[in-house]
Amino acid sequence: MLNKYVKTCLVMMPLLGLSACTTLGPDFQPLEAKKLPDSWKNSASDSDSKSDSKSDSESELEQTMQASAQWWKQFNDPTLNLLVERSNTQNLDIEAAGLRILQARMILGISDSLNYPQVQVASGSLAKVYRNESSLNSAALSFDAGWEMDIWGKYARGVEASEATLYASIASYNDIAVTITSEVARNYINFRTFQERVLLSRRNIQIQQRVVHITQVQYDSGNVTELDVQQAKSQLYTTKAALPSLKLGMMQARNALAVLLGVMPGEIVPMLESEQLKAKVDAYNIEYGRADTKRTMTDENTESIVPTPPMLDASIDASLVMRRPDLQVAELLAHAQSAKIGSAEAALYPSFSLFGSIGINSNTPAVAVSVLAIR
Repeated sequence: MLNKYVKTCLVMMPLLGLSACTTLGPDFQPLEAKKLPDSWKNSASDSDSKSDSKSDSESELEQTMQASAQWWKQFNDPTLNLLVERSNTQNLDIEAAGLRILQARMILGISDSLNYPQVQVASGSLAKVYRNESSLNSAALSFDAGWEMDIWGKYARGVEASEATLYASIASYNDIAVTITSEVARNYINFRTFQERVLLSRRNIQIQQRVVHITQVQYDSGNVTELDVQQAKSQLYTTKAALPSLKLGMMQARNALAVLLGVMPGEIVPMLESEQLKAKVDAYNIEYGRADTKRTMTDENTESIVPTPPMLDASIDASLVMRRPDLQVAELLAHAQSAKIGSAEAALYPSFSLFGSIGINSNTPAVAVSVLAIR
């Protein structure tokens, strides 16, 4: 009996070796990073720098990457920071991308489980058998398993494709997050720009109404012609006609922010009309003067409710362009498709499976139970 088990093990060992060594299909070769033009390089990424300055360059690059990852904070606008934070937690596209990551992770678990016995069946029975005047308790328990050996690497390539798909879904999540953040910042700045243009338009209307009144008084006194009065009125009506379009642009930017945050337009109004905005509007009114005072426009007027864009940082390493998440998504999806070639090629070859069963049967005499009846 022992020799039989030894022979069986000797037969299975070569098959197990084949299942661990053979993998069909091409091995994915990532594209080499393109060499950036020398004019794009700076001191932080110069390959000819000395070894003692490499640590400083790496630390500067790390700080630059951290600053570029949260670039919207350079506007120093708490409302913009709040909108970006809310969009990262409430946006429906980002939520869908997160669910796709969970889906890809589950698919990876299924692909990895195929390396183990694919068929697993457990069964059991319990019965009582009566024979003549005696009875027996019969119990049986069995476990059946079937395993298709991965000789050609079909399942290994499946795991490789699932892993690449998982990483691609993570990169896609980052890509969507970057896109949503930029859209939130763009629409918020558009909203503030239209809001400031509305304030300027209303102030211009007040000024032009005074001009029309003054021109009318001068016409009544015979100092100007009727043409001057009509020109002043035409300018006033043109400014009034442009005001609804500015309000419409402000409303469109507000609604776009509501869509990006996954809320109703009315829910975003309290965030846009904060106490800080009121302080900015007051400073804006002080800077430009009120309607009943005279003022002169100069280049020294710096108060604005539009977030000031940050200065362009010339020290940003040009190699950051190679870290774009959309490029990572494309490369990882190509890796997944390359691995699927091996799985499809393995289907052209014969498969080898092992089946086994283990169980136990038990027959024991039933214990007689006497019942005492009391009347």
